[in-house]
Amino acid sequence: MVNRTVPFPEELSQPGRKEIRELKRVLIAGFILISGLFSNEPDILNDAAKMVRKFMRQHFIPGLSITVADQGTIVWSEGFGFADRRNRERVTPETKMRIGSVSKTVTAAGAALLYDQELLDLDEPVQQYVPYFPEKRWPITTRQLMGHISGIRHYRENEMLGDRFYPNVQDGLEIFSKDTLLFKPETEYSYSSYAWNLVSSVMEGAAGEDFLMFMERNVFNPLEMHSISPEHRDSTLLHLATFYTVRPIFNIGDYSFFKMRKESEHVDNSYKWAGGGFVSNTRDLVLFGLSHLDDTFLKPEIIEMWQASQVTSEGEKTNYGLGWRSGETKTGLRWVGHSGGSVGGRAMFVIIPEERFVIAILVNSSPGGSLEELAMDVLGQFLK
Repeated sequence: MVNRTVPFPEELSQPGRKEIRELKRVLIAGFILISGLFSNEPDILNDAAKMVRKFMRQHFIPGLSITVADQGTIVWSEGFGFADRRNRERVTPETKMRIGSVSKTVTAAGAALLYDQELLDLDEPVQQYVPYFPEKRWPITTRQLMGHISGIRHYRENEMLGDRFYPNVQDGLEIFSKDTLLFKPETEYSYSSYAWNLVSSVMEGAAGEDFLMFMERNVFNPLEMHSISPEHRDSTLLHLATFYTVRPIFNIGDYSFFKMRKESEHVDNSYKWAGGGFVSNTRDLVLFGLSHLDDTFLKPEIIEMWQASQVTSEGEKTNYGLGWRSGETKTGLRWVGHSGGSVGGRAMFVIIPEERFVIAILVNSSPGGSLEELAMDVLGQFLK
């Protein structure tokens, strides 16, 4: 069953808004609100939905959820395909999927709160907050960890497929804590999810509180993100999708043929809550994005600081801030956000600050197709 939720716009004008964009937004919202009375939907939504369905066919994706906010208002939220193929359970906007490394961006908001409260100094050695972490050849700071310029390594071989339960974030550090740094901090950019294991330990030390409890009390609950949570192996989560692995036999152009789809093997993500262990629906991710478009949750100067690109010691921009990627759309608009890849799931989360636009896409399979390209194509329909 398709579920669309579109609140009517509360504000019809803002300084600097182009009249044509405003008229388009009002018309879209109005059309959706009366979609139960008339069969014709706005072309913009039909075209976007066609893009989604084509993408799913091309890449053998069982289920996909998408939510879009334009000018600060949710204008589209819909599920496609199956959350569970065996039981013929359809995807809805309530369906939860693995968000992978988008967890870093969510975790970054918690670190920003600690920074704002002067409980976290980004440039102190991590041992100030995590005294049990071994000292390395060079000091490591939280800023370096969050910006992937610390020298902490990423996954090796099949570490993502691990099924061991780690009862706390400190135990998760043992995977890499004895390894040497890949390079002197700030001399290079090297993506590392394990660096965010250490970020969560730093946050615990700064807050004096369990990482997951801190995130729930200070980020999830205040933003009314009721679906997002760690994917505990010993709990039953409502609306959680089944996860699939897709393997193509061969490719011709954009299409893959004779694909095999099977349920993904069981994994335990307790070793990496902060960097890739959360599940959510797309609505909650969009709510999170909207909270970064004003000053009701974080101060604008902190948001700007978190989203600004880090720079190596050679002056090279990384296009990655403190938990935030950045880039440009095909039309030259600046975007910030993050992608996510998990066993049996992928995610894309994008904000266009200039247009107060947010889009979140989740799928319950991996690998297959670029969600970033899909997000850019869909947002192009709205931001014409």
